[in-house]
Amino acid sequence: MATTSAKTALLTEHLEYTPLALIDEIIDTVNDLSNRAIDAAEKGVLAANPSDIGFAEKARAEKRAIEKDENNKPVFADAEGELRDGINKLETLLQTNIDRNFDKFEIVAFRSIIQIPDDLVPWLRLAHYENIPQHSTPQSLKPEDISLLRQKLRETKKLRSALRDTIARNNAIISSLKSLTSLGIDGHSQPGPFAFLTSGAASEHLHVGSVVEHRPTSAGPLETNLSFAISQLPALRELLADLRPQLSQLATTTDQAASESETARQRRAYVEAQSKRAVERQGLATDNGALDALGRVVTVDELASLEALAAEQQNADDEDVEMR
Repeated sequence: MATTSAKTALLTEHLEYTPLALIDEIIDTVNDLSNRAIDAAEKGVLAANPSDIGFAEKARAEKRAIEKDENNKPVFADAEGELRDGINKLETLLQTNIDRNFDKFEIVAFRSIIQIPDDLVPWLRLAHYENIPQHSTPQSLKPEDISLLRQKLRETKKLRSALRDTIARNNAIISSLKSLTSLGIDGHSQPGPFAFLTSGAASEHLHVGSVVEHRPTSAGPLETNLSFAISQLPALRELLADLRPQLSQLATTTDQAASESETARQRRAYVEAQSKRAVERQGLATDNGALDALGRVVTVDELASLEALAAEQQNADDEDVEMR
């Protein structure tokens, strides 16, 4: 018959924690949930109007006069004391039931759930013992076999340590991201910078809150929209990859257009300079007074338009000559 210590050692090696630690973790979780429920109940009843939770009916049943404040609102001086006393009794009752029932759960778990029959213990072999003979001894193992096992053990420990670090890092990132949309705790901490996305008048008006009304466990439109946007990222990357060559080609075309514009500007400047010289050769001054005497000054744009008309007329005359 296998001893209790042998079964506990086998379960601990398989689960990587003792069975008692599992039971304690479950009980601690339940106690934590019950404490949170008691705190929520206490906040709820203390924030409620005493008239809405039966104090007015109680006063009328006891034929007591209901006091009122300066705003003509009923005042129940003994309400807070009775509520706190009731919460303490509820907490005591809940903790008593948890302790009694989870003591039974611990007994059932050790007897029926986390249990290995005595006759099976000698026949069980864990996965990391697969390549080791069942009745092998340290003397029967070769040095290279021991070295290989030690290497596997070291790599397994490294992998487990790396996984735990990754889990801790991911939990920290998740906590940091959740804090961005948190609303603060009882006004003691500032809300996150993106809390307006999941709460507030604007999010309610746009129906983009993190929780859909009447369906507290379902994802809201904000999560749906973000999931859709993330799913479109691969397609956007492909479009961006297709646009990059076109952008470079567009930049080249723009540079060519800029160079052509510079050439046209230089040509107009040359024509203007030659026109000025021709006017001076005719004995006319090109200062402002002489130009005023000649009439309205033709602008550069008008000169360019005249040049275009002249060029079109020249092309038309050339075509007529070719047709003849």
